[in-house]
Amino acid sequence: MRPLIGIARTSPADDRVIWRGRKVLVTGATGFIGNHLCQALASRGAAVHAVARSAAPGSSLAGGVTHAGDLADVHIARAVFEASRPEVVYHLAGAVATAVDPELVQPTLRSNLLTTVSLLEAARETGCGRVVVAASADEPRPGEPPRTPYAASRVASSLYTRMYCEAFGVPAVLARIFLAYGPGQNRSRLVPYVLRCAFRGELPALRCPERRCDLVFVNDVVSALLALADCPVAAGAAVDVGSGEAVAVRDVAALAFRVVSGHGETGPSSGACSDDSGGDGVADTGRTAALTGWQPRWSLREGLEATFSWLRSVEET
Repeated sequence: MRPLIGIARTSPADDRVIWRGRKVLVTGATGFIGNHLCQALASRGAAVHAVARSAAPGSSLAGGVTHAGDLADVHIARAVFEASRPEVVYHLAGAVATAVDPELVQPTLRSNLLTTVSLLEAARETGCGRVVVAASADEPRPGEPPRTPYAASRVASSLYTRMYCEAFGVPAVLARIFLAYGPGQNRSRLVPYVLRCAFRGELPALRCPERRCDLVFVNDVVSALLALADCPVAAGAAVDVGSGEAVAVRDVAALAFRVVSGHGETGPSSGACSDDSGGDGVADTGRTAALTGWQPRWSLREGLEATFSWLRSVEET
């Protein structure tokens, strides 16, 4: 791997100068994080090329150009690269299905592994300055086997990314994104779910109330992804994107109720509820700050308040 060099810090004005007119390709652009990232890039004047399976070809997303197609097909990936000629690529596309189910092997293999390999191959052939590949914090520790088809597909994707860096010189880095939340997220996810319950005066049903997770606000995720485009992280490196703090699901629900109503503990029941993945890991934000200069800035309470403001506007319309 290339050695690390010094980190340059930039001001907000410099940030706009850096991105203005820059060609950026974003896969998974209609997803939760992808949508926020596209908006951030467009607001900085970047020339955004978004890829989505279901979008109409040539349509506009966040002021950019949308390319429709399944990137698991390397021919489609090549065509998108040829049309966009990106300087920076953000690969956020993928299927999140964490059940232990053999029926998920083929879908996750195609959506997560084949899509990543096709994109890396197109980047190798066409060339670009940086590829940021979204990785999962659910990936097992070294030496531990993956326990779900989803985890296996993510491990394989990360290995192929590193291989393309080492063997073929593709300038890719891995962003290990922990449990992201914020405005616009599917309401079955943990944070929108417990906020919606609080807003409606309902008691949330929590599957694993004592499970601890690292929740990171989507604005912090976006700022980390922007930083990864230019910071001198070695190709093939994996960088944690999280809050650096583990919070029990029960405590997240309690804080959500306080944000909504000013009440104290909720006493959530057990049972089936939100559709979140995520384990007990915590992001190493100290290492990330040392490598990139990025640090999370949103507290859990601030993130919950911002998410609730969006959710209330949706619920009341």
